[in-house]
Amino acid sequence: MTVTPEITLIGSGCASLSLAKELARHNVARAKIVTDKSYQDRPDHIWGFWQMPWLDDAVSQATHSWKQWHIITDNMTVSHKSDEHPYCSLHAGKWLGYCADISGAKEVIEEVTDTPPAPYFDSRPVPADEGIFYQHFIGHHIKADRDVFNPDVAILMDFRCDQSQGLHFMYLLPTSANEALVESTLFSEQLLDKTYYETAIKSYLATHYDLSSYEVSHVETGAIPLADCRDKSAPHHAIGARGGALRPSSGYAFSFIQKQVAGILSHHARTGDWQAISPLAPRDLWMDKVFMAVLQARPELSISIFEAIAKSLDGSEFARFMSGNASLATILKMMLSMPKWPFIKAALSPRTYRRGM
Repeated sequence: MTVTPEITLIGSGCASLSLAKELARHNVARAKIVTDKSYQDRPDHIWGFWQMPWLDDAVSQATHSWKQWHIITDNMTVSHKSDEHPYCSLHAGKWLGYCADISGAKEVIEEVTDTPPAPYFDSRPVPADEGIFYQHFIGHHIKADRDVFNPDVAILMDFRCDQSQGLHFMYLLPTSANEALVESTLFSEQLLDKTYYETAIKSYLATHYDLSSYEVSHVETGAIPLADCRDKSAPHHAIGARGGALRPSSGYAFSFIQKQVAGILSHHARTGDWQAISPLAPRDLWMDKVFMAVLQARPELSISIFEAIAKSLDGSEFARFMSGNASLATILKMMLSMPKWPFIKAALSPRTYRRGM
């Protein structure tokens, strides 16, 4: 008689619940989730990702998608389009509830004090090193009193905003002609008072959409470490950001978490072992180290670097690169668009490997 094993999952975020769902769906193990905070008590927010072959389940639960997106600077608007890889948004609460319903996982609310017996996976965040950049933001879900947005186009980065406190851009996901998520987002070491982000949102909407009258239905906040946050002491048990599923150059994690979950199931099917492997290729991690080192050392180049990356790639190439699925030809094309000396200097500097990576 075959006994279905029980796997302990520490933490109740995206990584644990996504894995619990797939364990149940493939009928290979029962999940026991041990957490100090249930997923139902977490504030809702939006995850963004590009449609990729390993994300069909997530796409089915997506709230909205855009086949076109813009990156805007004072100098130009770079417009990307991809029918194959649209940009999607997903409510965290909807996804976690969907995963919980499928998994039927037992949830135990308690503080984790001891390492559980194997097999287990740990998704709790690892404290970030000092001196790293964070992607920090406040976002408002708004409903305007008139139609001002193009619901067919997502604005991934609009740099036409105050740059005095760090690399700053606005992120705007329109879900209708008068509804959108608008976020004020910065890459910097220091988090700011909430009034800074809120003032930036108001100013942006007034300046670029002539909009001052709207309702705010929900507020999102976050601070994502732009660094390699892997647990190097127990890498085969670590999932989520703790297991290297957070892309240091962008803060994107949802797509990489789903790739990691698929890798865990694939590895078990081949070997019979339960083991987590980082979903980011060593090549991509190295490029991100160099990229973040340049942004910290040469902040005045930041906007032009993002502009150059966007201009060098078409929509599908950009989506695959951001999703860790780029070809060597795409990577070379992007690298050739970069300012050469700052990147060579960062690649050769020992400091690149000491701070946050």
